[in-house]
Amino acid sequence: MRIFPPTTNRAEIERLLREEVSLCHAPVTGIFVASAIYTDKAIYLEHNYEFQDPVVFEHSETRSLKHILTQENNPKIHKILLSAGGNANKFKSYVPCYNCATILSSYIQKDASVSLLELPNRNNGLEFSFEELLEAYKSLPFSEIKSNELEEIKKEIEEKTELRDKDLNCISTLTKFGKENNIGIYLTGSSTKRGGAGTMLNKKSGNKYRDIDILFVANGNTENLEKYLEDTITSHYEIFTKRHREIPSIHNPKGVVFKKYIYSCGKDLETTIDCAYSTNFEGTLAYHAYELKNWFHKLA
Repeated sequence: MRIFPPTTNRAEIERLLREEVSLCHAPVTGIFVASAIYTDKAIYLEHNYEFQDPVVFEHSETRSLKHILTQENNPKIHKILLSAGGNANKFKSYVPCYNCATILSSYIQKDASVSLLELPNRNNGLEFSFEELLEAYKSLPFSEIKSNELEEIKKEIEEKTELRDKDLNCISTLTKFGKENNIGIYLTGSSTKRGGAGTMLNKKSGNKYRDIDILFVANGNTENLEKYLEDTITSHYEIFTKRHREIPSIHNPKGVVFKKYIYSCGKDLETTIDCAYSTNFEGTLAYHAYELKNWFHKLA
């Protein structure tokens, strides 16, 4: 923890914050995040720290708050700056997570702002209000695609998600297959229009979703399902490459996810389909908040 006077100018804090990133310890994710939290009395700099055995993530914001509470009886937070490095590759890599936002909310002033500093060669930075972040993390009503005919399925998915063109056609086809074969299929992530902070960040930055996150709930042999998926990808994108993805235990506490693949689709690799197979939907999503808040669509 480093503490600076509240009068320290913004340029200097940004320089110090990028310096703080070099102190991060992230052997699990490789994502480095440092924060500067402004109160009326001081500016507090802290960085994230990850433990490997057992896996525990200490985020910079909550690490900082623990120190702040030893310095101030009733801190009033009016600004948060975050900087990132390592494997961080998008705004979502270093925006305050649901848990951090919830914990900090007790000390946030009404007009508090959040600034994500520039990530070199990735983005130009972004600023928004803490109130907007909390709004992005609110619970949503359960969503399910109810149509059974392909064209009606397509219309419903188009209305409820960001998916368009080949992406829309591919996922609509998979949805129909899931309904006909009693296979649970779920769409998660920023393409859903209900991806928590990811959806808010894309709206404010004008960015499009990067991945289509699909979850199949299936028991037993998935060979036929995988073949149908790859045949469907080929029919819509012509070509694809496929790679296996590791399943971090921290994101699979119930051990229900047994396989993950990433498909890079199209001649220009224009679409990425991040595909997971699970024996049970409960406990499958990487972050439990996604399940509790209904940040997904049940396709089939």
